[in-house]
Amino acid sequence: MDKKEVEKIIKNARDNNKKIDLRNADLRNAVLQYADLRNANLDFSSFPLWCGSFNIKDDGKLVKQLLGHIARINCTDKQLQQWIKKIPKKYANDICKRHDVEEV
Repeated sequence: MDKKEVEKIIKNARDNNKKIDLRNADLRNAVLQYADLRNANLDFSSFPLWCGSFNIKDDGKLVKQLLGHIARINCTDKQLQQWIKKIPKKYANDICKRHDVEEV
């Protein structure tokens, strides 16, 4: 899906007060500065690991997803291993139900 197709879909949805399915859209250069994403399902979207992502707001889904992935990291740093072990495995299981992690 290219930029023109995405813009057409957004305009049509806006005009008809409908939701948009952008699962296959390439949004790499999209400007979403004024987009209202309050009810957007962004599960499994990428999380930018740079300083510009500081202080984002989250309803808990993203935090649980990140903790779930961190809980599954096989880290060689002994001190970090201790922190990772303290993450409730429930988060990993909530996110990845097909790959359950043993409860602690």
